[in-house]
Amino acid sequence: AASMDFAGSLASANLSLTSLGSISESTGAITTGTLAGAAAGAVTLDGANNTIATVGNFVDTNGGFNLIDTRDLTIAGSLSALNTTLSSAGLAINGRIQTGILQLASGNGVTETGQVNATILTTGVTTIAGAIDMNTGNVIGTLSNFAATGNISLNDAEALQMTGAVVTTSTLALNDASNITQINGSISAAVLTSDGGTIGGNAIFDQSTNYIPVLGNFAATGNTTFADSSAISVHGVVNIGGTLGLFNTGAITQPSGSISTNLLDASATSITLGSTNDIVALGSVVTPGTLSVNGVNGISGMVSALNASLQSSGDFLLNGVTTIANNLTISAAGNITQPGGNVTAQNATFAVASPADTISLSGTDIVSGDLNFATYGNVIHGGGTLDAGTLTGTAGSLASFNALTDIGTIGSFLMGDSLFSLDNTGTLTITGPLVANVISINSTGQLILAGSPNGGMFFSGSIASNTATVPRTGVDSVLFAPSIIEHGIFYINDGANSARFNSVKFLGTTNLSATIFFLTALNPNNSGGNIGFDTGSNGLYGPSIDAVFDAGTSGNITGNVNLYHLEVINGSDANLTGTIDGVSGQPASGKASATDPSSKYQINSCPIGSVDCVVLFVETLPNGNPLGDFDITERKRKKLDKNIQLPGIAMHDF
Repeated sequence: AASMDFAGSLASANLSLTSLGSISESTGAITTGTLAGAAAGAVTLDGANNTIATVGNFVDTNGGFNLIDTRDLTIAGSLSALNTTLSSAGLAINGRIQTGILQLASGNGVTETGQVNATILTTGVTTIAGAIDMNTGNVIGTLSNFAATGNISLNDAEALQMTGAVVTTSTLALNDASNITQINGSISAAVLTSDGGTIGGNAIFDQSTNYIPVLGNFAATGNTTFADSSAISVHGVVNIGGTLGLFNTGAITQPSGSISTNLLDASATSITLGSTNDIVALGSVVTPGTLSVNGVNGISGMVSALNASLQSSGDFLLNGVTTIANNLTISAAGNITQPGGNVTAQNATFAVASPADTISLSGTDIVSGDLNFATYGNVIHGGGTLDAGTLTGTAGSLASFNALTDIGTIGSFLMGDSLFSLDNTGTLTITGPLVANVISINSTGQLILAGSPNGGMFFSGSIASNTATVPRTGVDSVLFAPSIIEHGIFYINDGANSARFNSVKFLGTTNLSATIFFLTALNPNNSGGNIGFDTGSNGLYGPSIDAVFDAGTSGNITGNVNLYHLEVINGSDANLTGTIDGVSGQPASGKASATDPSSKYQINSCPIGSVDCVVLFVETLPNGNPLGDFDITERKRKKLDKNIQLPGIAMHDF
């Protein structure tokens, strides 16, 4: 027939319809076990009372296929049409549907063991009651408005675009052999997953109107972006081959699961990823709150947070630009290496687990408060710029700050079997305790030794000779600055209980005999600057220490000291008080020495090196026997034995 219309009721066990035109149903109802057929025009079987169990093979070559069914419907054969609309009490797609737009409606969910090949898949303005399970390798180009009250599972074999509102109160599971891209529209789902598989490209869900509170198991070979209008909670195993982006207006949390990705970009009110993750690096990560990530191995982009705590199970590579308003902590089970980039924070802690691991900073780092190193490995600042308010922490055999460094104060910094080396560009205050085998500090600004009951400096070595003018490399400690001043009681290798404890813990003992050079001139011919210690009962306290002073040609050396020995290399003058080798008063001067003994160098009002306030100048003895300058041979003696005639006196007068 050219066209066909049903105006009454038709009942048949099997119904096959063939038309060269359209097939319609104006009134009545169709009741059949299996519907099959072919048409060259539109097929519209939209009677409200149809009862059709199965659609077998049905081909519509030039029109749409529209079927309304009051019972559960099974697509068992091959159904093809320009566009297809199916509405039934329940729907099972066990055959194959080939169409342009496929619109589905069901009162009892959708199942699939067959395949859908459609340009667009949608539920229109309706919501399917129940779950949608379409995960057997469909070929769908676009997912438009699509809604269900239960879980939605969709597996696709070609690139999928999302253009409408996808809504479920349960889980949305999407898998694709290629990319999934959200062009517009929105997703509202309790949980989002990749349907137990791996998306074979990018998965981009970047519309800000999305509502996805929970991210479950999700995998993609390419980049993946999740944007959300509220909080995101990661509960599943998330494995992303490229970059993972998490962007939302609430918090990002991770109560369980894990994240594996090459790069993480994120923005949220706070970010807490506390599970065992494998994130190669943080890219662009911004939050006005706290950033806490476990299992991240570096920073390569711009990271900004109020506070940040980053933990790595291996090495940590620090690049990019990191700006933390308050506290930054980076801890690693391997090395922390910064070849470049910037770090700005109020306080910062760098921690590594093993003595074999190194913290190496060569970027531009500004820490206005406390810069803390928690390690028994080496700390090296070999390049870039380091600016810190206070330096604290621990280190292993080497703490070297020899690139451009400006530290305001050295607080508690403890090392064992070690060298502490600092080249400082500004004024430096040492409170301590600073503990190392050898301490070498070179400051372009004034050096201030701030006495503290539990502070000071503790180092090892040995007593230098009384005429030492140059520090012994690797043995003697050195403080060099344009001027050196001290307040309170500054302890060296002695002090209160906690200071003694640190000395014993890191150096093996306390009251170590050692030598330290206080220098304000690189050599005695330079003008130099003042070296001044506090007076009265305060001052420099190091009863086992040999202190060597060089204030150049212009610097004064003043204040109170308690030392094992002191030596003055040079200075405009020295006016010291105190105790040397346990001896106080004027006799203490005999326990000290000066390269050029003079009354201008004094301790307790006596010249340094004097005995009873008298400088004993020792003449240089001749190298040979002085009698060797005279000829006392026998010949000479005969001549010497002759009487000597005095002028004007005759010999007979004798």
